[in-house]
Amino acid sequence: MRTYPRPMALSLLALAVGCLPSFAQPAVQVADLNLATPGLNLLYFFGSRFLPLDHQMLLSADDGIHGTELWTSDATANGTRLVADFCPGVCSGWPHDFVRLGNRAYFSAFDPAHGVELWTSDGTATGTFRVGDLPAGPESLNPSGLRVLLGRLMFVGSDSAHGQELWTSDGSAAGTRLLVDIFPGKGWSRIIFLAELGGRLYFSADDGARGRELWATDGTAGGTAPIADIFPGPTGALLESGDFPGFLSYGVLGNRIFFPADDGVHGTELWASDGTAAGTTMIADLEPGAEGTWPNYFAAIATTGLAFSGRDPAHGTELWTTDGTAGGTARIELRPGLDYSQPREVVSHGTRAYFTADDGTTGRELWSTDGTAVGTAQVIDLLPGPDSGLTLFGAPHKLTSFAGRLLFFGDDGTHGVESPCRTRQRV
Repeated sequence: MRTYPRPMALSLLALAVGCLPSFAQPAVQVADLNLATPGLNLLYFFGSRFLPLDHQMLLSADDGIHGTELWTSDATANGTRLVADFCPGVCSGWPHDFVRLGNRAYFSAFDPAHGVELWTSDGTATGTFRVGDLPAGPESLNPSGLRVLLGRLMFVGSDSAHGQELWTSDGSAAGTRLLVDIFPGKGWSRIIFLAELGGRLYFSADDGARGRELWATDGTAGGTAPIADIFPGPTGALLESGDFPGFLSYGVLGNRIFFPADDGVHGTELWASDGTAAGTTMIADLEPGAEGTWPNYFAAIATTGLAFSGRDPAHGTELWTTDGTAGGTARIELRPGLDYSQPREVVSHGTRAYFTADDGTTGRELWSTDGTAVGTAQVIDLLPGPDSGLTLFGAPHKLTSFAGRLLFFGDDGTHGVESPCRTRQRV
């Protein structure tokens, strides 16, 4: 049986943010749901902690009574409630990796009888059920990294015959199956999904011969193939999720996907691909040498560029922006010197990118950028003074755009780390 570490105490907040982030805005708490201890315990070490579903937001939370289970919220206290208790009592079902297909949510969750399987919900108790026991018996499918491609679910699943590989589902038990065994036999291809673009889902995988490289699928076995061998040989060019102390992110701009890669010569730098081997190239060698800038946490700024986090020896980890060209890629330094700001959780909201950063004065707080230095500013000092309202590790902030607002976890010094803060953004 899979076990998970206990999450930190968190709860639900909201923040009104105007178009001009240079003016601090008041934070508003949505709900303090943990009845046993201050703060709501939110699942933070999995991706996709929130999912907008029509007028509601599905989330994984622990109220101190039921364990970490499925909740719904409309960003009001009265509209925040428990949907399903997969593991009755204080044990947890750990719902995570939420995606939307049609008018339903799909996700991974644990129950004592079946282990970790694929579940679906419409946000009601009666409309929440397990898709199937796949594979049948005590073995768990362990679905993770759920994505939607051309009306079907794509995810990483496992069975005893193939190891952890690429699976697909139409949302029914009969329509759930292994798509392709990338690493033949029981070996794991260690898939990490990147982004959907032009009817294809891009991901990194290891087929046992090339190491971790860039792949794409159109949802069929025949349409699943490697795109380019960026670092020839068994080493592989793309990163494992554990290479960063957080979740990897990748950006899309125009008809290209942007990602960090190491070709064995330039270190880990900014690369882009249009889905062809010839169209897979390094954008710029931003830090010459074998180390690289390790770009990460990408988000679109309107339709003109991407914001991301990158590092170099002289400035540390700071905010960068790119228009997809070497000349249009530049650093925006929020904390001069080697005591870097470490921007993280960069997300798109309206026409701007929002992120967390530490400027050395107000601690780690919420920031925003339009892609220029003058248009980059702190949105709010949630916890006034040098302490951080949004922490770097441990308690998550997970910025999520929902219904014209930006939701995130935060600590205002009064309610503990609450989830999420909401920001009202004119878009």
